[in-house]
Amino acid sequence: TSTTTQKRSVLNDNERFFLDNKDTMTLAEMDTALGLKKRMKKVKYDLDKFYFRNKELQDYHKEIISTGRAEIDRIGVREMGRRLGEKYGVSVGTIRKDLGLMKRYELI
Repeated sequence: TSTTTQKRSVLNDNERFFLDNKDTMTLAEMDTALGLKKRMKKVKYDLDKFYFRNKELQDYHKEIISTGRAEIDRIGVREMGRRLGEKYGVSVGTIRKDLGLMKRYELI
């Protein structure tokens, strides 16, 4: 299996649909085709930020990467989110959501 196929296997259906159609459809057309409302904009943003890494990562993202998955698993996602939230002034919910995406997209 190629690296691209392996990497693509971590994507959900909406993310795969976006990648398959990004050159031929607008985000609104993709939403309409899937019966969604303004969802593909978020899908594109998350892919750009964590999958393609085209967007600038925040300091807390960099700390998550440098901490590594094993240490995060040892500390616990809730506790890691609390610590980083206090340190960087970001909501625990945002950090936990981003942590989940970073794990799924295999950044950590």
